[in-house]
Amino acid sequence: QTGLRLLLCFQWVPRLIPRLRSLKIAGLLALVSNEEIADAVRELGLPTVNCSSRDFALRFPSVMADNERIGRLAAEHFLRLGFERFAFCTDNFLYSEQRGAGFRKGLAEAGYAPTVFTGTSAEESIRGLRPPVALFACTDNRAARMVQVCISMGLRVPEDVAVLGVDNDDLVCETSEVPLCSVDPAGERIGWTAGELLMRLIGGGAPPSEPILVPPAGVVTRSSTDASGVSDPLLARAMDFLRKHACEPMSVEDMMEQFDVSRRTLEMKFRQRFGRTLHDEIRRLRIERATHLLEWTDLPIIDIVHACGYSDVPRFATMFRKIVGMPPGRYRRSKRPGGQV
Repeated sequence: QTGLRLLLCFQWVPRLIPRLRSLKIAGLLALVSNEEIADAVRELGLPTVNCSSRDFALRFPSVMADNERIGRLAAEHFLRLGFERFAFCTDNFLYSEQRGAGFRKGLAEAGYAPTVFTGTSAEESIRGLRPPVALFACTDNRAARMVQVCISMGLRVPEDVAVLGVDNDDLVCETSEVPLCSVDPAGERIGWTAGELLMRLIGGGAPPSEPILVPPAGVVTRSSTDASGVSDPLLARAMDFLRKHACEPMSVEDMMEQFDVSRRTLEMKFRQRFGRTLHDEIRRLRIERATHLLEWTDLPIIDIVHACGYSDVPRFATMFRKIVGMPPGRYRRSKRPGGQV
């Protein structure tokens, strides 16, 4: 759209500096992952946007994943599944600390706190956890390793330990011994936003005073968290049913046909455990799916309405506005690059 060409460099070597100068590069979009790259970028003196969350990289205008929000999203995911015991596997990098902070804050608001450990102490730490437990790992690679450790110890994933990673790396997630559920950090949107900022800087615009944080796209569900943390078998079965069928055209009455207890009994247990009714949960799951489809797909509204279990647009729009606070179309526009609420 700009007439500019994109040069991709997959590996940094010092001899690239004179090469980049000879090519009259207009600007750099860089993953400033070590001090050597940081020094070279500074030496080039070009308009630069960094996409790394390493602390020394933040001296450059930066666009990156909202790591604290990623951690909060992990907490929300596990809490919705009904878990009451939690763990976080970290490393020594800033992004991991931020994800852990978000995870702890999200859990603290619900009255919980996680056990925190590093990969080097994983086996000892996991042995001290009482199943069922929800384990959030700072990356997919770390999560895949946790799955291996759990299985080697005779623990079932996800029944004993539900494992959630970050990055939604298809290769890692799909080849894990148990396919990994993962938080998608919205890499494509990070790239788009960074590109927009770089073009602004090349045009003489002022850099942002703070890093631009891009919220995660959501949790991509796979087998590693496909279990309920609820010990009550009836509630666990109800949660599993709702996760699988809430976005189908069904009602609570339809749901009760699958259970051999009275609606009053299930409703009472569900409200006592989760603080909401079965109808509230169906509605919450539907609107949650709708927000994801509005933000991350170009599906027409009518298709989203049907994909979320509603039969007509007005009813869906009324419910969406009541829960989200704005109409569906406005929500979609607000979540696109450059969108405003």
